[in-house]
Amino acid sequence: MTSLRAPKPNAHPRVIDRFTLAPSLHLALSACGAQTTQIEPTLCILPSPEAIARLSLIEITFRIGIRELSTLGGAIGNHLTALLAISQNRKLIRMRILLDEAQLTEGVERLATEIDHHFGDRPLTVIAIMTGSLVLFADLIRRLSMPQRVGVVQASSYRGGLKSGDLTVDAKMLIDVAGRDVLLVDDIFDTGKTLDRLSGMMSEFGAASVKTAVLLHKRTDHIVELRPDFKAFEIPDEFVVGYGLDFMDMYRNLPYLAILEPHEIEQTAAEAKS
Repeated sequence: MTSLRAPKPNAHPRVIDRFTLAPSLHLALSACGAQTTQIEPTLCILPSPEAIARLSLIEITFRIGIRELSTLGGAIGNHLTALLAISQNRKLIRMRILLDEAQLTEGVERLATEIDHHFGDRPLTVIAIMTGSLVLFADLIRRLSMPQRVGVVQASSYRGGLKSGDLTVDAKMLIDVAGRDVLLVDDIFDTGKTLDRLSGMMSEFGAASVKTAVLLHKRTDHIVELRPDFKAFEIPDEFVVGYGLDFMDMYRNLPYLAILEPHEIEQTAAEAKS
């Protein structure tokens, strides 16, 4: 049994330690007067949620490897539960992990291989649809082997909600696409309005060809005929966050993809408005 030293009661908040529970699970804990004990390689005793809520600063981040931790109590397949303490509001939020880091990495590599196979050595202009695709975009372009020009275009239809609304596009930062083979990269294909609108826009701007790539293709009713040319995963009709995807500008930094449950959505929305 390994015990981590805790600061004395009433001490100022400070980082106790950073330790490894398993090769793919890391926990960083900042706390005041909290005791954390490692009792098994993959099991820890943490302060109670009530104690955590009283701390002046707390941030817990679990990076979960499905294969290593699939036997952890209550965890089945990809539906592991992660504990996230958001430092802004100091309240625990539980999420079901849909895709872990390893699965996302494999998906992006598979996506890059398909794109490489299609374009070969032809120069490609790769356009990120801001802001949700930024994490995918950064990982993807480093895996593509052809000569590339990269650019961005801003598009948004959620604006803090759960359902897609009116689409707004800002192309001020878009690079010249005339005569170029263009690949539009987006985080998720939901209604399809964003990719449909931007694909048409690229053609209007004179692109020689326009293809589309997404991390996630949601199994839901699409309102356009267009379908992504390349996709890494198909997912159920759930509201997901992480790996660039957000809810009310939160959770983009999570290294995995998680399902945001209704009560978590309400809690996040309430905290964001307070």
